[in-house]
Amino acid sequence: MNSKEYIIRDKLANQLELIDSRLKLVSTEHSVKLEDGETAFIDILAKDEFGCYTIIEIKKSAQTSRSAVQQLYKYAGFLKLTRRLENFQIRCVIVSTVWNELMIPFSEFKHFSDYDSQGYAIELKSNGEIALTKVDAKFEAGDSQPIGNYIFFEFGSNVVRDNTQLAFEKVLDSIPSLNCVIVTADYSGDDTRVVHPYGFAWISFTGNIESLQSEVLRLSAASNDIFDSAQFFDPEGIRESWETSDPETVVRSLILREYVRIANGDGEYGCFALHSLNNTLAQWKTSHLKGYGPMFRGDFFDQRELIEMSCGFVGSHPYNFMASTTPSRPHHFAMIRDRLDNFLSTNTRWRIAMNVIFSDLDERDVLRINIFNPLNLFGLLNDLYEKGSSKRISQATIEREMEDGTKIVYFGGLYWTSELPVLSVREAIARSYPNELYFFARSVNHKLNDHDVKLSDVFGLTYEFFRIRSDIQEIFRHDDGLGYWEKCESVRTVQDFVEVHDQLIVEVGEFFQSSSFVQRVDLPPLLKNPPNSVQ
Repeated sequence: MNSKEYIIRDKLANQLELIDSRLKLVSTEHSVKLEDGETAFIDILAKDEFGCYTIIEIKKSAQTSRSAVQQLYKYAGFLKLTRRLENFQIRCVIVSTVWNELMIPFSEFKHFSDYDSQGYAIELKSNGEIALTKVDAKFEAGDSQPIGNYIFFEFGSNVVRDNTQLAFEKVLDSIPSLNCVIVTADYSGDDTRVVHPYGFAWISFTGNIESLQSEVLRLSAASNDIFDSAQFFDPEGIRESWETSDPETVVRSLILREYVRIANGDGEYGCFALHSLNNTLAQWKTSHLKGYGPMFRGDFFDQRELIEMSCGFVGSHPYNFMASTTPSRPHHFAMIRDRLDNFLSTNTRWRIAMNVIFSDLDERDVLRINIFNPLNLFGLLNDLYEKGSSKRISQATIEREMEDGTKIVYFGGLYWTSELPVLSVREAIARSYPNELYFFARSVNHKLNDHDVKLSDVFGLTYEFFRIRSDIQEIFRHDDGLGYWEKCESVRTVQDFVEVHDQLIVEVGEFFQSSSFVQRVDLPPLLKNPPNSVQ
């Protein structure tokens, strides 16, 4: 410790009330004999009347501050090992003249460690006195999931699209704190009604809202218009329908209102549910992906990761869940397991089966998960009525790869397990939902799905899980919430059910067509014509 640190240490040791009026000095330069034989020194060790000890580490430069957190762990570990103190008896305090290098690691230490922790900025005044200011060490939690909806711009000409996107990206360059992804895409489907086959999606993520707001407000009002035209598409209805309180949505709406102008006739844009991005990218060929903001600076994420993050496959997507994990990464493993458990909260049978699969893993196993879980039988049947096919079929594929390369495959689906009398559409709804109004609300809102499994049940359809190993197929049997695997030769799928009950397809389709609910209820435009999600 140099001379200035000695001065600070001795003055603080004599004024411990600046930290806590109950503290009494144990010693300065308290010696710590480490297991490797080296001796280290706690700058100040103090205690209070409750038998709790306070470790005070003093730093006066950016270089020495970097080691402060490591030393706190080292000294706290010493007190537990040699003095048999428990975590609740130890408080860790850092006092530093420089906090720029120290703030982030100390914030992490304060949040994740089990020790009571405090930080102080110290000033040695010209008159020799010291002053302490408590540091507000805010922990910043990471969040790799997109906000709940995205903007999609569509154009009739690729030239207009490219020019608009170029101008739009210049706006984003003026807002460097905004974390977002731009996906350029051309329509590749066969729907002749699509008149704007060139587009790009704008997906936003969380970030520093204070920086975002100041950057947006600094933009010159004179440079607002991307296109100089008398008529523009008014974004008010879109923003009001989808506005939420999260700061990124507010900033995004401000950008749409103030800085994006699309001439009437040149194109259109709308705000869509997060899960429909997956459907869009299934029918639109992507040609370019680019991330903006500190989150994506320096090509930190590859193209696959950008797509998966933008679609919210690990937790935010209401239908899709895609992830890979291993028990050898326990924190990541626990996160994936927790998010998947929440994702399957309304599909109890799949959730129980997945928990058994997780519990059966060895430490070095790798689990690759791909689940599509729409849970809407009548939505599936209505698709068949309208288009002759549906992508709204629940399915799960889980691959377990063991350390020696051996693989076990698990798959889940909706299966026809028992032949029951086929109810009318209205009878089935009455048995499964509180009322028809609730059922139709479920049809346009993926969040209201607590009763969907009941609808499948009344037709003898259940959500099952199977595994294949060494060419042996086994079905998961539920037993007191735990379950077991049993050899299974054959099963009947939902396709088998549909082929036998094709009259139900007609009844469901006519029921949807005859209902005036969608026209009567005041819903955002997207919810009136919800896109199908695909795997």
